[in-house]
Amino acid sequence: LIPAALQMPLTAIVDRCAQRPPEEALPELIAQLGNPEKSARSRAALALGRIGPRAAGALPALRQALQDPEKDVRLMAEDAVGRIAGKN
Repeated sequence: LIPAALQMPLTAIVDRCAQRPPEEALPELIAQLGNPEKSARSRAALALGRIGPRAAGALPALRQALQDPEKDVRLMAEDAVGRIAGKN
């Protein structure tokens, strides 16, 4: 079984997250890092990076995403870790 959050269209998830405080969006964005679609994982990492230090709770999942088979996802995760940790 795939969790409902992973079955939603990416645009719906992004729209829903944009309407909430960043801290409330974290669980959904973290879940998207496990989405089978490369673009969903990449956009989730991008969004987490844009939240910055307030997304510190996502660091373990982002560090895992540094091992993603897709280069784009790895690059977005690397950037996000830097932004959250205050290195970018």
